Amino acid sequence: MRKLVFLSILLLLLMSACSVICPQQKQALLEDEVEFSRAFDHFQLTKMTNELQLFQDVYPESLWAKRAEIIIRYAHQLEQQKQQLEALQSSEKMLSTDIEKLKEENRQLAEKLEQLKGLLIQLEAQPQ
Repeated sequence: MRKLVFLSILLLLLMSACSVICPQQKQALLEDEVEFSRAFDHFQLTKMTNELQLFQDVYPESLWAKRAEIIIRYAHQLEQQKQQLEALQSSEKMLSTDIEKLKEENRQLAEKLEQLKGLLIQLEAQPQ
């Protein structure tokens, strides 16, 4: 009987200890989730990754840290692609301008060629 009471008390202590530990773990999980949410909201508003980087530094073991890392990586890739696109658009604009200049020069040369043909015909038509 004493063993049964002792085991019952031991079981109750273990269960009560678990219930005390679990809410703390949930609280810690909620804290990092809240901080991630705050950092992500900041990212959405400003498109800056500094808050996500700070979150990753403070909570490196969090499941949310991996998500923050992915967002940071994609944000940097997107920024690089935007810069590449701007450079390509600038290059395209310069090439378009060059093409227009060359078309105009080609038109002028064609006019001069026609004038020269006309002069050649006149010279050949004159008696010698």
